[in-house]
Amino acid sequence: MANPMGKTRPADKPYLIVVHGSWEYRVLKANTQNPGKVGGSWFCLVTTPFTGPSGDMGDTYISDVQGTVTFRDPVVTDDLLPRHLGGTVQVAKNPMDAWGF
Repeated sequence: MANPMGKTRPADKPYLIVVHGSWEYRVLKANTQNPGKVGGSWFCLVTTPFTGPSGDMGDTYISDVQGTVTFRDPVVTDDLLPRHLGGTVQVAKNPMDAWGF
């Protein structure tokens, strides 16, 4: 089975947006289809108070991504979400809804 999150997306069309305080993770690609895999990673744009508004892009361990899912693309099924993010999913129709635009 192909990885539905296996192709890199631009920052304005992420698979997921996860917010934890002033940190925002935009998941642009999953490097593994199994989110519970030890050492599994996502390619993300991460914006923090330390990075400024443009953020930093790079691979992030899935286990390091904490917070609330504020946007989830319909291709991201429940089995593609790690357990530690399960139950916190608030699905928006598009990323702009996550910021109240």
